[in-house]
Amino acid sequence: EMMLVAGCIGTSWREVGIMALGMNTTTLQQIEEDNGQHKMRVFTMLRKWSMREREQATAARLHSLITQEEYGVDALKLNFLLENN
Repeated sequence: EMMLVAGCIGTSWREVGIMALGMNTTTLQQIEEDNGQHKMRVFTMLRKWSMREREQATAARLHSLITQEEYGVDALKLNFLLENN
């Protein structure tokens, strides 16, 4: 599921990481250096968030955090996250 989500997050991925997921810029810079492809950068960011949040890293919570209007992520494309809850 995270790879599908990663495909829905565009060029605003750093903003999503910082503002929605509470990642720091150093972590995001390291992700960018370690991953050449955009989708893998976003996937890695989501995986780090999931590992940090543990039990609280639910699909519904992720949907709620990243589909705020200002991030430009299409909430309709991510509705599959809400179907399995």
